Amino acid sequence: MASEKGFTLLEILVALSILVVILGLSIANFTRHTTTNRLLVNLNSSRAFFDTARLSAQALNREFTVSINLNTNGGGQFILLDTTESSAEKQLAQQIDLDPGLPVTINPRNVRRIIFTPKGAIKLYNQNLVKLSTQNCKFTFDYLQANTTINLIIYANTGEAQIVQ
Repeated sequence: MASEKGFTLLEILVALSILVVILGLSIANFTRHTTTNRLLVNLNSSRAFFDTARLSAQALNREFTVSINLNTNGGGQFILLDTTESSAEKQLAQQIDLDPGLPVTINPRNVRRIIFTPKGAIKLYNQNLVKLSTQNCKFTFDYLQANTTINLIIYANTGEAQIVQ
């Protein structure tokens, strides 16, 4: 009987099991990497949005308001409003929609508006438009899937937004 060339069933099963393990590890790493990228995109977009509001207020020498609408289960919106002297609000073209899978919390908890002044400072207001004490405003972007929490802090005296881990 001539010797046959080829793989045995056992060799094929061992090779397949090794491939399955490698594939499983790479999918887990890819998912974690994708989740972290979603967090960073939302974080950097938010920082750029707040910087735009601050720089617009300074350049045009008038106040600009950011309206904050956060959903309890994640996501929400930041909307840039132009507040004129007639106290009529006009929504500008700038709006940022946060990832619905991204839980975001704010401290102080009741802040719903941030007003950027021409001098660079911020004023914080609640949903009833009552002014809150002057303090830094901190947004916490929390991705539980990646065990990652990153803060975006807007400083009260300068209005600058900074990412802090």
